[in-house]
Amino acid sequence: MALTAAELHRLAVHLEGGTAMARSERAAFAELGDGRRWRITLGPERERRIALIRFPICDAEIRLEGFERPAAEAFVARFLKVFQKGGG
Repeated sequence: MALTAAELHRLAVHLEGGTAMARSERAAFAELGDGRRWRITLGPERERRIALIRFPICDAEIRLEGFERPAAEAFVARFLKVFQKGGG
């Protein structure tokens, strides 16, 4: 996904529990107080090139603990919406 560590740290506050999240260089994580916790870890950054356009991309791993399936699906849907870029 086209995501940098700076974008992760800036935008993750919009996820559930994000206002109380902790950060490391390439990760953001939060405990929600009800036994649930999430962690987003970014892999190494690389560059994607399309013609003369270049932009950073990296793999993002989302770990959810203590989430029931509907809550996990809602978290991932919110993640995709928060980090969506462009027109679609």
